[in-house]
Amino acid sequence: MKNLFFAILAALFIYAPALAFEQESEHPPLSDNTKRAIADYKQKPTEANKQKLLKVMNENYDAVIQLKRDNLAERVRDREKNINRWIQAIRSGDVPPFMKLNTENHKGNERKAVGEAVEAYRKNSSRQNENAVKKSLDVYYDAFLDEQEKHIKETEDSRETKMATALNHFTSDRFRPGFQTAKTTIQQEDALAEIICCYIAVGAEIVPVNPEARVRERKFNSAIGTAQADYAKDSTEKNKAKLKEELAKAFQAAYEVRLEEFAKAEKKGSDGARTLFVQIRNTDFCAGQFLDLTQQRNLYGRIDRTVTLGSNTVGNWEPRMKTESRELAKLLQEYEKSPTKQKEQTVEVKFNDIYHKMLVVHKEHLKDTQAKIDSLAEKTLKELAD
Repeated sequence: MKNLFFAILAALFIYAPALAFEQESEHPPLSDNTKRAIADYKQKPTEANKQKLLKVMNENYDAVIQLKRDNLAERVRDREKNINRWIQAIRSGDVPPFMKLNTENHKGNERKAVGEAVEAYRKNSSRQNENAVKKSLDVYYDAFLDEQEKHIKETEDSRETKMATALNHFTSDRFRPGFQTAKTTIQQEDALAEIICCYIAVGAEIVPVNPEARVRERKFNSAIGTAQADYAKDSTEKNKAKLKEELAKAFQAAYEVRLEEFAKAEKKGSDGARTLFVQIRNTDFCAGQFLDLTQQRNLYGRIDRTVTLGSNTVGNWEPRMKTESRELAKLLQEYEKSPTKQKEQTVEVKFNDIYHKMLVVHKEHLKDTQAKIDSLAEKTLKELAD
């Protein structure tokens, strides 16, 4: 039997906004109400329970679409505020956050125009050149809003297909809910070095969910899902090879992005470490990062996590530099109980030691991963096709 688990999760939008900080997760887990409805059906597979599951899935789908609409409405409402904030950044010698993204960008022409306008402004900060910057940012913002509107429309139009495919999967014998709901056996204090690695892996920068990364994720999930569906219908060697090809492309893309982002982090060096050090003393920040690290992800999210960290980090896994992480966690706890300058310096020394060690560890990991892409794709193929 063909295990559709990962590709189905990649295609679904039946997730509720479960995180406390209320933002779209790049790799959302199944919502609790979906899990309960699936469990009810598995215990008693009646038509009534099947329809209850479908109802929950549609309600969650509605919630996600509404969240996307609300986010778009907020971006429309805050248009001038956002553009003015970008202009202030440019005036101060910085650039808007989207100019720092080093990923696939479907607004390339508009982004290039912003870059050219900023470059002209740097050479001559005249009112005319600043107006040109403002005009280019207006055009970019329009393209961004249009992109978001199209994505919402695509999500709405694909509802029927996704609901039918997902319902068939969740009610079949192929679905293994225990895999999806696996609880992590790792404590947060064991994984601080891995949290640091995740920060390094995105260019040593704390940013919201990268919209361009979401576009890339949807692209590969869709391509893999299509190839897997074709193989499920007709299990030929040709279709199996096509599925592996799509998986290999996804692994390679994830690897190239992480390689580029690591180069940025490596270049920042201690400056990048200082930015994270400010945040890592915040218990809510650490808790949020640990939650994201240990939650189940969709297919491309799993691929990206494997490329980044070497494993899926769900359930029972072994964090790297566990002893150092525990030592840092203890120092952070002592500092939180009675913060002093001396304790802060002690924490910073330990943090910097782990940070710079992880730079070396991550560089070696990426070097080793390049040679493993084919075997990683083959392993994932077995999970999807067997």
